[in-house]
Amino acid sequence: MPESRIPVHQALYGYVEGHRLVAGSTRLDDGAQRALRSLTDVAFDGKAKSYLTICPVPNQQAQAFIKTWPADPWTRPGSVWSHVLLVDLPNLSRLQGLGGIAKAFRRPMPRGLSLEANEIAVFKRPLAIPTDRFVEMPPSAIDPAILARVLHGLYESEEPVRIRVSDASRYEDLLLALVEQQWPRLRRNFSCRTRQRSTSVQMDLELVEQVPSRGAQHVDSRAILGGWASVASADLGNVDAGYRQFLQMCGAESSSGRRDFRPLTQMYEAVSSPRGTPAQVLDLIALNFPDPEEQRGLKRVLFADAASGSREQSRSIQALAQWPKAEKDRIPLAVRAARWLDLDQIDLGARLVDLYRTDPDHADLPDLDLELLTVRNVEALVGGISSRADSATAVAVAISQPDLGLLIAARNKQILASPVIWEHLDVDLLIDLLDDPRSDGLREFVLDQLLDQDADSPIASICGADPDEWWALLLRSARRDDSSFYQRARTLRASLVRLGTAALNSPPVRPQNANELMTLVLAAELTAGLWRRAAPEDWIRAAAQMRGRENGRVPRAAHERLMAVALVAAIQSGSAEHRTRGWRTCYPYLHAALRSDSFDSEAWALLASTLPAGAAWDKCNRLRRGVAQEIKKDRWSADDVRAIVAASSPDSAALVVLLEERAAKKKKDHWLKQMLKMFT
Repeated sequence: MPESRIPVHQALYGYVEGHRLVAGSTRLDDGAQRALRSLTDVAFDGKAKSYLTICPVPNQQAQAFIKTWPADPWTRPGSVWSHVLLVDLPNLSRLQGLGGIAKAFRRPMPRGLSLEANEIAVFKRPLAIPTDRFVEMPPSAIDPAILARVLHGLYESEEPVRIRVSDASRYEDLLLALVEQQWPRLRRNFSCRTRQRSTSVQMDLELVEQVPSRGAQHVDSRAILGGWASVASADLGNVDAGYRQFLQMCGAESSSGRRDFRPLTQMYEAVSSPRGTPAQVLDLIALNFPDPEEQRGLKRVLFADAASGSREQSRSIQALAQWPKAEKDRIPLAVRAARWLDLDQIDLGARLVDLYRTDPDHADLPDLDLELLTVRNVEALVGGISSRADSATAVAVAISQPDLGLLIAARNKQILASPVIWEHLDVDLLIDLLDDPRSDGLREFVLDQLLDQDADSPIASICGADPDEWWALLLRSARRDDSSFYQRARTLRASLVRLGTAALNSPPVRPQNANELMTLVLAAELTAGLWRRAAPEDWIRAAAQMRGRENGRVPRAAHERLMAVALVAAIQSGSAEHRTRGWRTCYPYLHAALRSDSFDSEAWALLASTLPAGAAWDKCNRLRRGVAQEIKKDRWSADDVRAIVAASSPDSAALVVLLEERAAKKKKDHWLKQMLKMFT
């Protein structure tokens, strides 16, 4: 592969009736000429045989690399030659190494007291400089103490750094290596030199043989090459491609110039060294780049999905050798660092969903403190989860992150139908979500689903806020004629125990049909008296409809309760017609059912409170006594009496005896006596 090169313009400054531009390969405007004339005119008064100056030339949109030599004895004493290499800013970014710059400096070779035309011509054409040759700077060539002071002075302060050295020319390669190490944005604003002089240009770094006391920065002489400085120092002597690549990537988004060099180097050490830990990386981000908009590229590389095809950059960074690659390890780190990241950029919401769906055993994440996130991040997170997750996964994420779970539920309200949501999240806030006027029918849907899942506790919570909902749920349940009828009624009953019957208002719509009334006797204890919210005639009609319709779907106990309630409602109605119809409808079923020791205890307790007193063991006798009393009271027809006596089989004779006893207490012409003659 051919070597990559960039065009570099050059200029030669020297003494020609004054210090001025002698030759150049490009036109320089007046501002650039004034700046370069000042930068290139320096006096030699120490050990150094040459000086190096690196400085931006804004008027030319270029960085100037200037090498200066003494020009005497060929010209006027004290004059100098300065070779200027001008690298425009786009090409400055392409320079991986400045070794080509270092090799391109050329000291003019005058003949006698003048330069020949062919010598001048050399400086009138641009050069082609290789981009990937690095500065050769053996570590042994630099005093470690000086290097430590340079690094600490430059990257732990924004003040100009001036350090005295014994022979400035020995540090020219160091200056080039320092600039070479920097990322493009830092390079284009960085200035340094090995000769101090008074100019209008403020240099970032001066390694000079004489340091004026006024205005000099006193770099701590105790600075040592430890920690991050050792990483930078080692790279200056032996280029670390991963480190350079890391700085190039991160520097592209650096807005703090020199201040970012130290934390980025520390970050590199933490992600590349076996001694580094994710905790160190998170601490460095929190301390140095807490704004989600800072170092977005670095954060994307660290916390985005490493396997994603859109993350080619992350795989190209050699520094990440020690950083976790697996999603099950990266996502918890992203959660811990969430307040400092752009969560939309790393697609955290969707990745959380994938983690819970594919690897639930590793979905034990630290809690997200939503109060620390920006509104934009919260929206991105919730939106990513809601758009990607099915209901089961949305529930799993929600219950593991309760605060986040409420927002997920607000965006995906269908998960409110999951009982586990109500166990883990704030119930009052969940109830508020049900009141969203934009979600028509949501409350009914959620309650119906919870009822099907036997979730009595959340049903009680929801109905506690609006007791009418319990009645509405009961009526909706009664309309569903399926095999889960009895189980739904049991759940309604359990929810009512939690809610308390005292909390209930009268039903918005009175239960009337048989299914509704059957559900009611199962959904509430009979002693609670909710059955009184229905009319006696409705109970009697339901009893007539359900008689003889016993099947496996509705247990025998439900029929026993319905008949008991219908009879008691009729007895207590105050209407002779209702009483007669109630006894005629319910007596045959109840007389047969009471012969069994397994008769429903709730139904019997209600009956016992209404029937005449008697031995508890002889339930049928008490029922017969009750109907005998009713027959006397309401003067039944012969057909009605005959039907009741027949329904008392095999104890018909016992009922007749009861009727005779009552008739004996009346006058001879009493209708009951006349009625009994018909049976003898």
